[in-house]
This record gives sequence, structure tokens and C-alpha cells, in this order.
Amino acid sequence: MLGMLKRHEVEILLKAGHPKTEVARVAGVSPCSVKRIAEETPVVHVDDAAEREKRRIGRPSIVEHFRKIIVKILEEKSDLPSLEILRRVREAGYQGGKTALYALVASVRPKETKPLIRFDGLRARAQLEERSMWILSLAHLAEEADPIGLCVLTMLRKMGYSVLTYYRFGCNVSQHLISANKVRKLIVLWASTLFSKTQLADRLRISRGTAHKYIAAFEGSALTSDELERLSNAELLLALLRRSPQTEPTRSGRYNALAAQLQRIHSRMQAEPLSLIDVWSEYAAAAPTPYKYSQFANRYSLWCKERHLTKAAPSSRLSIVVSPNDLPTLRKWKFSNNRQLWERAVAILAMSNGNNLASISRKIERSPRTIKKWCLMYTAEGFDRLALPRTKAQSMKSLDGLKAKKDRLIKLIHESPRLHDINRASWSLNTLATVYERLYGASISKSSISEYFRAAGYKFKKAKTVLTSNDPEYHTKVGVITQILSDLKEDEAFFSIDEYGPFAIKRKGGLKRVGPGEDYVVPQYQKSKGWLILTAALELSRNQITHFYSLKKNTEEMIKMADLLRTRYRTCRTIYLSWDAASWHISKKLFSHLDVVNQQAIQDDFPIVKPAPLPAGAQFLNVIESVFSGMAKGIIHNSDYPSAESAKDAIDQYFKERNEFFVRCPKRAGHKIWGHERVPSEFSEANNCKDPLYR
Repeated sequence: MLGMLKRHEVEILLKAGHPKTEVARVAGVSPCSVKRIAEETPVVHVDDAAEREKRRIGRPSIVEHFRKIIVKILEEKSDLPSLEILRRVREAGYQGGKTALYALVASVRPKETKPLIRFDGLRARAQLEERSMWILSLAHLAEEADPIGLCVLTMLRKMGYSVLTYYRFGCNVSQHLISANKVRKLIVLWASTLFSKTQLADRLRISRGTAHKYIAAFEGSALTSDELERLSNAELLLALLRRSPQTEPTRSGRYNALAAQLQRIHSRMQAEPLSLIDVWSEYAAAAPTPYKYSQFANRYSLWCKERHLTKAAPSSRLSIVVSPNDLPTLRKWKFSNNRQLWERAVAILAMSNGNNLASISRKIERSPRTIKKWCLMYTAEGFDRLALPRTKAQSMKSLDGLKAKKDRLIKLIHESPRLHDINRASWSLNTLATVYERLYGASISKSSISEYFRAAGYKFKKAKTVLTSNDPEYHTKVGVITQILSDLKEDEAFFSIDEYGPFAIKRKGGLKRVGPGEDYVVPQYQKSKGWLILTAALELSRNQITHFYSLKKNTEEMIKMADLLRTRYRTCRTIYLSWDAASWHISKKLFSHLDVVNQQAIQDDFPIVKPAPLPAGAQFLNVIESVFSGMAKGIIHNSDYPSAESAKDAIDQYFKERNEFFVRCPKRAGHKIWGHERVPSEFSEANNCKDPLYR
């Protein structure tokens, strides 16, 4: 925190009319500190400690709790070394550093007053008398001008400094005072008219500005040559430094003419959509000797500050209202890749919100004049004119040349690269540019080729590998399944059945988040902890899974699944079993078993079992593959189960939670459960339920 005396020094310099930069240089503080002190209340005391406590600067000191102990020690022996005081205070419990304690000791230790000058002899008494006379004379002046001036002068007197270091702040002469003898010599030589001011400054080794100011002070005073010889050094400086009483500084006619117009200018800017530069243009055209724009703006700013008026904000002088119907279009422009539309939308929306014109100009890197032009265009003509791109006029010859280039490129891309001795199966931008230059003798850049093809609608596409079925009865079988599902009753059930596995129980890889610098690896060769085959059926209307674990993939396991489903869904009238065309899914033994159980179904009160096989090679239509994919990603990937039983427990828990979810939230085999399943669990020819990566 700056001391109160330093703050008072800055205030006095500012009151004397010195610029803030000069005040900062003379006072030895930063320009920001000068600006802050100018905005604060005037200084009314010189107690730095009280001001610091009032401003609550810094954190509480640890050593302050030991002030009384230190004061008591110094009262007993004032010249006790600080190191011994530190030892005693540490014994009393002080745990802080020695620097803070030494500073406190120095502040409370009684100080011996030493004389600044010796007062023995005639010369010393003369100095003391001269200094006292300056103090009393200037104290009277300071007391009239400043309530704490006398306090400051008294402190300067005790410290032995020249009183002129205080009084110079309000004087009209140089900030660096020269001696009285040199001032007297300067005035005498000037009065002799033998030398010019510049020659006098060089002769006395002072600056020309200092010489000019002292001579002007002498000419402005009422001193005569006799008084100049009679006055002592102190009286001479006092007579020169005292300000001449004057009510108002003289102003030029240009200044007075502008001052008379400022009230009208301010009123116009508040009422009309005008900027300061517009008003200055009118003023400069009418005035015989106008100010430049920077001086004009400075005068207007000072005039507003003296009267505590706020200058009109640019946004309030130019405001627009955006129609609600135009907001969607402006927001679309704002998020588009077209910079021209983006900058127009940002400017219009910001101006409608009352933002500052300068801040908008900095954001979109456009001049305020351009932004104003857009606002006026939108207000007058709407989007039609605002959305027009800035295009350059092109001659017909240029347009014909561009069209010929595009036609040649399109013709070229329809030909094989091998026809032009290019050992490639497809074109690249480099080969197109090379062959074009060879055929037509004109160079063309890769970016131009890319732009032409993009404008014509051409783009690179990668061929997709799709799963297909080679079953000649594909459409017939798909039609049967679709018909069954469309006519499915509440007392009927449709099952999608398949096996998952066999898969080994060992550490599995997969996709997961890892930390920075962390490697995620899985050994290629591992000792298996067992293996599993999962046989499961998905009921599409209720979205429930029925599963068990098998040792083999054969007809016996399918018969076991059919009997399990007959028992579990005994309340149904008919159940449909759908599976792929694997050999054990379409065996004669399986169909014979189904015929036998269906003959006894009515007598034993069991449902009728009807097969609904999928086409051959159409695993992608088997809906349960989607469930297997989700289960593998959530349970098998990134796993390291210690045994096959642990893996079974995890799979059982997964299917249990899935079934419970769809019991609470019934849905026809629909949504991507857990966010893992590849496609919705529903029968559709557009689905690819088989994930080639899940195994």
C-alpha cells in the first residue's frame, strides 16, 4: 500500500494541473496508482497503520501476538540485540520467522534523536534562521490551501528536508528547483539584455525550459532590481514561487467557440443516431479553425466528466429490432460454415441485444462502418439484400473456360486410368492432374479438381460388404415369418433361438478407457480355464430370454430347448420356434419329436409347437444375435473370470436383470437395451443382427 504522504503528494500534483504521466514520474509511482488515487477520496490523515487496518490489507501477522512481550523486553533494556529478543520470544512460544520479528522490534525499539545539522557557529545559526523563516512563511500558505499542509511541513522540518519539496507541487516553475544564487544570477544576466534565454541556459547549465519559467515568473512578479539585490535567498524564491492571483486562465477563441456548442452536441447525440465522428465532421466543416478529431473528442470527454454525464453508448445510438420470424434464419447462419453469413448473423443478433459496437467489431474482425451498413440493409430490405454473396464479375470467356475444364475432368474420370498408362485401378487427384496436363497442355491444381467434382456432386465412397442369403426360397420364408409376427395373438409366442459359443474362459480384450501413458494388452497365448456353450431363446412379444448351458451343438440340445419352452409357456396356445439353417436345427429327429409332442399337446394341455426356420445363410435375421452381441460387449469383453462358474454367474445375472427390466417396462422386443445391442431387437429385413466382432 502506498503511504498517505505519498498519496497526498500525488493529489497535490494533480490539483496543480500536471498530467498523470508526469505525476507518476515525479512521485515515483505507476500510472495506474495515480489513476486510482485520483478516483479515491482526499487524504485527511497521515496514519499509514490506521489506513492499512481500515483497508484490511494483508493477512494477520503471527508476530503481532507477541508485541507486548517485545515492548516489555525493550523497556527493560532498549539496546538489547534483536537476536537475543528472538531467543526470548521463541521461549515464549513464537514459531514464526525472524524477518517479521526483526521488523516489529525495529518499529517498537526507542529511537535516539540525532541532530540533522550542527547548530554551533554563525553559519549554522544562519541556516537555521533561514529554514525556520521558510517553514513559517510556507506553512501559512499551505494552511490556507490544504488542511493537512501544516502537518506535512512540520514533518519535513523535523526530517531536515527543504520545504520547497512540498511547495514545489503547486508552483508554475520547474519541478526540479535550482539554487537561489543561480536564480538571482539568471535574472540579473537576463535584465542586462546581453544574452538570450538559450545562451543563459547553456551558460548556467540548466534546461531551457527551466530558464524560460524562472524568467517568466520574474516578469510576472512585481519585483524591481533594488528588491532583487535586497531580498535574501529565501525571500527571493518565495516571491517567485508564489502564484499570481488569477480567477480563470485565458482561453482561445477556438476553445470558447467549441465550449459553447458542447451542450447542443451532447443533446443531439443522445436524441439522434449520430456518432462522435459524425458530429465532428459537421463541426469541422462549419468552424473557421476547427480542432482535430482527437482534440475534439478529448474536449467533449472532459466536458462530460466535469458535469458527471455519461457519453451515449454506440449501441444505444444504433439499435435494431429482429423479427421473431427472422430469428431461426439468423441462428442457422450463426452456426453455418459460411463465414459471410456467420459474421452478418452475429452482428445483427448482437446489435439487437444492445451490445457495444466496438466489441462486436473486434469479435468478427469487421469495421464498425461495415456493421452499421449491414444493420441499415437489414432494417431497409431484410434478408434478401443481406444474404447476397460478394461475387466478382466474370467474363463470358472465363466462364466458358471453366465449363470446358469441368467437362474434360468428368470425361476423364469415366475412363480407366490404365488407358492413360497409369498403373492404378481408380483415379486419385494427383493422377488426374498429371493426365489432364499431359492431354490438354494446361496445369490444374488438386484443390481445383476437388472443388469441381464437389460442385458436380461427385464424392468418394467406400464399398460396403453386406451379408446375403443364397437360399432360393428366401422371400417365401421371410414372408411366412413376417405374416406370423403380424398376426401374433396374446396366447401365442414367437422365439428366436441360437447358440453362443463355444468360447474359452480366459482373459479377453475389448474397448475400454485407459489412463495417459497406460498400455492395455492381452496375451495372445493363454491357458484356458474352461469353455462354455450358451443355448438361448428370445420371445419377441414379451422380450424375455430363456437359456441354459450345453456341452455340444446337436439335435438333443434343440429338443431340450423345445421341451423347456413348452413347459415354461404352457399357458400359450401356440409357440413358434425360429432358427437358422444349421444341420441340427433342421434334422429329421427334431421334426419327428415335434410331431409326437404336438399329437399329445391337447391331451396334456401343452401348446402346439410350430417351426418357422430362417432362410439359409440369413443369420443376420436372427434377432437373438443382437442380444448375444450386447451380452458379449457387456459381460465377455474385457473380462478375466477365474473359472467357468464365475462366467456363468455373470451371464445369468445379465439375463435376469434384462428380463426383470422388460417385466417392469413391457415392450415388444424393441429398444437397444443397456445401450449395448447392435440393432433394435425386432424382426426386420433391414437389420443386421449379427455382429462379426462380438466373438
